[in-house]
Order: sequence, then structure tokens, then C-alpha cells
Amino acid sequence: LFGSCFRVYKETSDMPPLTAAFSRIAVYGALLLIVPSAHVSAIYSSDHWSYVTKLTQDTLDLEIAGHIFRGKTIFVRFIPSPGCGCCRKQAPAWDSITRAAAEEQDVVFGDFDMAANQDFSDTDIGVGGWPMVRYYNARTGAKGRPYVQKTDRSMCDELAEESYMKAYVEEAADILLCDTVTGQKCSAKETAYIAKMGGKSPEELGSQLERLVGMEGSSMTPDLRSWLVTRKKILKNLSATLSAKLNDEL
Repeated sequence: LFGSCFRVYKETSDMPPLTAAFSRIAVYGALLLIVPSAHVSAIYSSDHWSYVTKLTQDTLDLEIAGHIFRGKTIFVRFIPSPGCGCCRKQAPAWDSITRAAAEEQDVVFGDFDMAANQDFSDTDIGVGGWPMVRYYNARTGAKGRPYVQKTDRSMCDELAEESYMKAYVEEAADILLCDTVTGQKCSAKETAYIAKMGGKSPEELGSQLERLVGMEGSSMTPDLRSWLVTRKKILKNLSATLSAKLNDEL
């Protein structure tokens, strides 16, 4: 782009000032229209639709109702258009979580392009910024619930961080993507906690879990509350694994 702009500037340098100005505006404008198209594909990776369902105004309600009926949680990303800058910024985190949760039987993902479905109307969509990732399950009903921000940053910046996207999906769907046995899909923080708790007895794990449950009513930041929920899930998984091992040894 910069090379093209320089060539345009050089080629129009001998023109009358007004003619040169209009020529540059026309060419630069055309170049800028081309540039976003090089990034549009970034919002949909090459294998995107292997993990995500493409939703339309004709299928959205049916898909949501069907997954709720089957006891699943569906996350829907609403975007104003594929050229949305914030949506492209957030796309890597969305792609990462859809791949990470591909083996979760009770979690599904969908994408809804508002520009391609202009007859669709919902006054709640887009409130708080783009992209809007809403989830639907038996607890929320067909209306669903939006992401509740944990920081004072924009929705665009917060959900662009994979850790926040992961925490959102785990909390809303009540799952733990981190495998406490193999360590796969675990963050460094989760891995460290597993190592810390891994050698404890069933009684000690139970005591730790009881302590965390007792903290649930305490005042804390959204990030700390999210980490508390994650630790509870880790402890439950470690306890289940340990109990199974002890039973096998009997």
C-alpha cells in the first residue's frame, strides 16, 4: 500500500496542483477500499465452518431452541459485517475457543452476520459494543444472555484476549477445558494450581473445595471470582480422578 501511494504521488507530482489533488484522492480511495478485503478472511479462518455453524435469520431461532432442548449451550457471535475492525481483532480468540471446545458434546458455536441478514431485528444485539457474543441454554432460555465484562476496557479489547474468551465459555457452559490429567488446554496458572493440588489426599482436596465454596459470598473482583470458579472445577476433577484411582487399587 505504501509503495503504491508513493508511486501515485510521484506520477502526479508534475500535474497542476488541483488536478494532482483530485487524482491522488481518487487513487488513494480505491486503494483503501481494496485493503480491508485482504483482512476480511481473517474473521473466518480457512477451517472456521468446521467448528462453527453459519446462522441466518431463518435458522437462528430454530438452532437456539434445538440446542436448548438437547441440554446444550450455544454461543452466538453477532457481527455487524465481516469488515468490522473489532470483530477481526477478536477473531483469533474466538477461533481458538471454538477449536478447543470442539470435543465438548454440550457446547456449540454459531456466527451471525447482521449485514447479510438485514431483516433481522433485536434491540439487544450490539448493546455494549461489537462483536457481541451471546449464550443460550436452559438457564437463560431463548432470550439468552450477553457477556458480562470483567474490566473497564472495551468489549473489543477484552474479548480479544483468549483468557477472557476461554473463561467466558467455561463459566457460561459450566465446563472446564483444561484436562487435569494430561495438562492439555491448561493455562500456565491452571497448570501451576494442578501441580500444587495434585499430591493431596481426598480429604485435603475436599477441605480446599469447602474453603473455596465458603468464599463464594465474599466481595471480589470479577477476575478473582472467575479464578475461584475455575479452581473449584479443578479440585472436583482431581478428586474424581483420585477416587477412581483408589477404587482401581482396591
